[in-house]
Amino acid sequence: MTDVKNMISLIENKSNEIITKLEILRTLEDRKNSIAEEINNIKTKLENDEITKFTYTQMLEVNKKSVDENTENRKKIWNEIADLINNMTDELTELKESYNEKLQADSNKIIEDVPAEEKTDAKKTE
Repeated sequence: MTDVKNMISLIENKSNEIITKLEILRTLEDRKNSIAEEINNIKTKLENDEITKFTYTQMLEVNKKSVDENTENRKKIWNEIADLINNMTDELTELKESYNEKLQADSNKIIEDVPAEEKTDAKKTE
């Protein structure tokens, strides 16, 4: 039974890790949207002659670098989530097999514990 409890704890921990990674993805997605807004603001400033083309180019380059980093981080997090899900699937399968073995063993034990006369009485009533 301890083995089953350990397996359940491992699955629970992996579930929590997945939730954490999804929260990180949400933050990265928000950051991506704010970068897009920033790029639009820079473009508007250029059109309104509030900044020079040189400044626009520099600011655009900084934002492009931020977008690239954000994209790489999101890819990395998605890969980590996929790995966690694969590992958790393996652990769930192992837990299911262990649980089924225990159920079978418990069922066999119950049948073995029934006195012989009760077994014959059960056959008569069928």
